[in-house]
Amino acid sequence: MASAPPPVANSGEDAITQIIDVEPEAFAAGSVSLEEAYEVDMTLDEIEKGSYQRVALQFPDELLQDAVPVFRAIRDRLPAEKELYVLADTTYGSCCVDEVAAQHVDADLIVHYGHTCLSPTARLPVIYVLTKRPIDPEHAASALASTSKDSLGDVKALLLMYDVGYAHKAELVHKALEAQMSLPVVLSHVDRRVNHSKKGKAREEEPSPAASTAEEESTAEPVDSTPADGVSDLAPAPTPEGLVPSSALPSKPAPPRVAFSLPEGVAVEDCAIFYLGGESLGLNNLLMTHGKCSVWSYDATTQSARLESGKTNRMLMRRYAVVEKAKDADVIGILVGTLGVSAYLPLITHLRELIASHQKKSYTVAVGKLNPAKLANFMEVECFVLVACPENTLIDSKDFLRPIVTPFELELALTSKSWTGDYILDFTTLLSTSTFGQDFVDPSMDEEDEEGPRELTCRSLDRTDADDLSAQASALAIRDTSSAVARVLGSAAGEFLSNRTYRGLEPRYGMDAPAVMEDMTGRGGVARGYGFEKGEEGPEGRGAGAEGEE
Repeated sequence: MASAPPPVANSGEDAITQIIDVEPEAFAAGSVSLEEAYEVDMTLDEIEKGSYQRVALQFPDELLQDAVPVFRAIRDRLPAEKELYVLADTTYGSCCVDEVAAQHVDADLIVHYGHTCLSPTARLPVIYVLTKRPIDPEHAASALASTSKDSLGDVKALLLMYDVGYAHKAELVHKALEAQMSLPVVLSHVDRRVNHSKKGKAREEEPSPAASTAEEESTAEPVDSTPADGVSDLAPAPTPEGLVPSSALPSKPAPPRVAFSLPEGVAVEDCAIFYLGGESLGLNNLLMTHGKCSVWSYDATTQSARLESGKTNRMLMRRYAVVEKAKDADVIGILVGTLGVSAYLPLITHLRELIASHQKKSYTVAVGKLNPAKLANFMEVECFVLVACPENTLIDSKDFLRPIVTPFELELALTSKSWTGDYILDFTTLLSTSTFGQDFVDPSMDEEDEEGPRELTCRSLDRTDADDLSAQASALAIRDTSSAVARVLGSAAGEFLSNRTYRGLEPRYGMDAPAVMEDMTGRGGVARGYGFEKGEEGPEGRGAGAEGEE
């Protein structure tokens, strides 16, 4: 009797029955109650003050185990007419407010739990309930002081910054550092009401012009040492006329989510930075945006402090290499990494105009959470620019086929602006810089500016005017007399497609001879046992299938 053929693949049962150990993150240190840890009383008070009717509770994946108890604790103390929803599996990063999911239930308030980037939201007011991670203030101050005491040199002041999970203990660490350091120690303030106060007031009444003027003056430099109360819309970017409608641009700058006041005569470049937190996207962003400062970090998990400045140079070198690759890209994809951060639409419009003015083609792509498999589907795109919150905008993974740059890096790649070492990740700062969008190439000029040595690449030259790009894209293609695959005129994407071995399905009506049906004998028997498997190789075994099955 013949043995059964080996299985091509397993049934998948192992993946279904696999047991995965999940380590849920502790939301608060110590033995505090759930209502105290998740600030239920504060949440109910804000809902009552703002007269909100539909409230969305946004939980990250690591805190979903507490979603039902928190929901019940709030629901039991709310009037019956108020609605409550739980949001999970965010559209993009869990640090950002998911306004897209909240709009599906027509929510008028979002309560965000856990770690957050505090990026300014575009539409809805937000209440932030931060994670309270455990930390020993005395040990943190001692470790930072002992690690840095021999390396401060010409430093004039110390700036204490921290992950939002340590905000509840930052004041204690600050006092301990002041007792151990001879230099002045400046404590930064994280304003978790930055996306709530002003948006809540806007629902009740529109501000008068006089009030708007007073608010503008109150946000001017220098930044007050107290946390900023509230947020306004973003400032318009000083770009050439016609790029962005004035109605689409924000009217006022938002106050910084992290504020501090330095001593008189001391600049940020004169400070050393102490950071409370371990390896994270927030620490990487701090190193990039403060590359001129020495940074020491303290990891409360391992209770160790270390100097991070050597890591900054390596990160900047990798980012500079990515910028050089972006200079040679003819097709650039704009990745939409957020739909909730304020001013993302004006920024995307800026990028489109900037790319088109340099005779390059752009595609806007929204793929949700990024992974290499998704972006590998866009083979025509030679470089991507990611529009996302500051904590998610730096993609430094070798798994992606094409380089991914930030909007600031794309500006460096396409303009003659030199890199001074400053690094901008925040939308507000990027749109309000005086040089962004002003170095546009005149499409009527064919002469190219002389630049420094660059990597040489070989490709066919087919230059077209920027004004013709939109017309070519709408016309798409022209079919030649041989009915070959259509080709986009003057397009790098069309050139890439024409060089492909497989170009998709092509209708070849009347060009191929019809297939000839051959009289072939099929298998006999049923699926559980064909005739040839039982040793019946004759006509009855291979051709009697139809009669046997009947």
